[in-house]
Formats: sequence, C-alpha cells, structure tokens
Amino acid sequence: MAFKTVTDKLELQCLSSDQFPPVAADGSTLHIVDTGAQYIAHDGGWDEDLRLIYALRKALIEM
Repeated sequence: MAFKTVTDKLELQCLSSDQFPPVAADGSTLHIVDTGAQYIAHDGGWDEDLRLIYALRKALIEM
C-alpha cells in the first residue's frame, strides 16, 4: 500500500435522523451526536470508525 497525504479532511457531526453527507476526502470523520457512533471516509464511502474501540480493548487487555 502506498502512502497518501490527506490535506482536506473534514470533521462532521449530525444526528442519526439526518441523511449522511456526501462522501468527503479520505480520512474525514463523521460523529453521530445522539448515538455516539463514529464513521470515517474511505474509498468513496463511510465506514464505521472502530479505532477507539480497538484502542480501549487493547488497553484493558494490557492491564
């Protein structure tokens, strides 16, 4: 995989009842305020952002 510089990523927020915004630059994030769900833009779509969940799980295992 090659590295790609992302310069125009966005940090977006909305409610779960709102329509997802059009896809933004790769690396942009979307936070659903009322549910706490987080998404990250990747390859033309929104994928669930699980980075925080994995980091917390790893921290708990290492305790």
